[in-house]
Amino acid sequence: MLDWINEEVILSKRILSFEDDFASGYYLGELLFKCNFLSMADFDKHFKNNEHPDSVVSNMSKLSDVIGLIGIKFTSQMAKDILQRKPSVALRLVYSIKLQVLKRAAPVIGKPDASASTINDGKTASRSLPVALSAHPARNVFEDYQARRFKDQLISTAFMNNQQVIMAMHLQDFTDRRAEHDSIKHRAAEQERQKRMHDFNKKRQEMREEIHKARDFKAEWNAQGQKRWKENQEVTFARKQREARFAASVEEQKNQRIQMARTNNFQELMGGVEEFERNLERIGVAQAKADPSQHRGGLVVQVPEGAPRVTENMNAVELITHMMKTLPTESESQHMAMQVMSKIITKADTNKKARSEREQRRRKVMVDNGKAAAAAEAKRRDELFMMKVMKQSDDERGW
Repeated sequence: MLDWINEEVILSKRILSFEDDFASGYYLGELLFKCNFLSMADFDKHFKNNEHPDSVVSNMSKLSDVIGLIGIKFTSQMAKDILQRKPSVALRLVYSIKLQVLKRAAPVIGKPDASASTINDGKTASRSLPVALSAHPARNVFEDYQARRFKDQLISTAFMNNQQVIMAMHLQDFTDRRAEHDSIKHRAAEQERQKRMHDFNKKRQEMREEIHKARDFKAEWNAQGQKRWKENQEVTFARKQREARFAASVEEQKNQRIQMARTNNFQELMGGVEEFERNLERIGVAQAKADPSQHRGGLVVQVPEGAPRVTENMNAVELITHMMKTLPTESESQHMAMQVMSKIITKADTNKKARSEREQRRRKVMVDNGKAAAAAEAKRRDELFMMKVMKQSDDERGW
């Protein structure tokens, strides 16, 4: 029998002892499931792999229903003997199940039949049992009565502490309801947690999208800023070149004016020297070049025609008297002074007017440059604002 169970049926555990391994009834239920006398849903619902009194009573009650339907006698005393591990009781039951498998020519052992029919709230029906008979209302009532009687007899005979087991059975409905309530509470908490996680992930995704948008906008803004900066640098460089050329031109004009002033001063100086020499010659102070042919003991000074001659024989009084006679009159001096002052005033007015015109031209250039820079900056701000508005509009449209 061990070879048949372990080699052909192949339960979830290798059976070594009929008395110890089948004491809880769980592996007997698995044996019925493997032999296609029990559906998978009923097996998972009614059989539990532990030795708790509730589990044992549930296992044995379901065994009684199924084994009774396939034609094997299974009483509460047999269930008690299996629980108390009496020798050969479980072995005889397994042997009876094997005979029923061989007798009914069940499908391949070890592969459960998913189409096994159930009646009366999960009670497995025999293959040879007519469906009409098994579904009869009176038979259902009798089977329920037998199931309750089997459970009461098993509780009263198999367990020493009957009151504790009876109390546990009475409280089973409340335990099931509590378990169901806990399950509903757990499902509700899980749904709430999933909803919170969904909301959190959604908000996180929105924040990530906002961050990506801000990052893209920042990158685009930086790119545009760099482009505008390069353009501004080019404009600034061109303006500086113009200013440098203008400064060089102004400096060149200044140098030209200085050079012209120096030239004029030099010419005036030379003209004054020549005028001074002519005045000296006119008054007879300057000596002409000596003519060697006329030099006879004294130096004869050459003077212009009509001018009195001055010789070395004149004393100081004569020389001063001669010079006073040759000096211009007061009216001539005033006339000459007026001419000089008029010339000085005219030159000063000309220089002042030239400086005023230069200052006006410089201020005009500065104002024009400032207006051009302000217009360029306003145009740049307008372009940036329009690009930002267009980007926001594209984002709102979803392009």
